[in-house]
Amino acid sequence: MRAQHIHYTQSSRVKSTRMGDAAKKMKNQIWTGVVTIVLVEGSNLIAMDDNGFSDPYVKFKLGTEKYKSKHKLKTLNPRWLEQFDLRMFDDQSNLLELSVYDHDSRGRDDFMGRPWIHVPLVKCPVFNKSWISVACTHDAAVLKLQKLN
Repeated sequence: MRAQHIHYTQSSRVKSTRMGDAAKKMKNQIWTGVVTIVLVEGSNLIAMDDNGFSDPYVKFKLGTEKYKSKHKLKTLNPRWLEQFDLRMFDDQSNLLELSVYDHDSRGRDDFMGRPWIHVPLVKCPVFNKSWISVACTHDAAVLKLQKLN
């Protein structure tokens, strides 16, 4: 069984992010927090293409806030180094959904896995440089979650 890793960190820093359609409707609503995510890298991902590689990217969703990373070509060990913010609202879900896909230039992108993380992150003991298991379609996957100071 190969281990799969997606690393990201969480921070209390605030900066702007793109808004999804639903978020634009809620722009006058007061948000209760911002989750800053740094998508660092993946390692030993599943080969989804005939060439023995994948072209992975990650989608993040928190309530109506969404972000999609850039896809990395022909790799099982992508390095993204992308940072973005997702705003939290009182009346929305606190589940952070991560969806990992393999980009295909022809046809539909291949689904690789989807972990869910509950996001009162500040109160969550898992954010002390520890690992948690997540659900994937093939072998087990692991996320490294870390709080920035």
